[in-house]
Amino acid sequence: QELSLYRTGLGAAEVQAVVQAAAHATSVRSLNIVANGQHVAQWLSTLGAGIAAAIRASSALRVLTISCPEAQLLEAERLFKSESSGCRVILVPNEQNNYNRPLFSGHIHAKD
Repeated sequence: QELSLYRTGLGAAEVQAVVQAAAHATSVRSLNIVANGQHVAQWLSTLGAGIAAAIRASSALRVLTISCPEAQLLEAERLFKSESSGCRVILVPNEQNNYNRPLFSGHIHAKD
């Protein structure tokens, strides 16, 4: 009943496909897709609108946890709060996914 695809390297199209599939599945109640596809340009129109439509049509999905760019977080919260679906959307800002960003981006911090 729960599906977690945390940081699996999915792009925007794959995220959209997984959300669509989960929304139409009768057995999936919770989907965690954090740290996937969140760096896409214009997240609201590229992912947000399609995700909102998918969860609106879902009868089984109750919780969706997904990453969203910090700059679009307030607009995304408004989008999902305006939906009249039975699915709660938990938005995770990108910065929470990147707590070890210096480690992953190759930055080396020298000690003084």
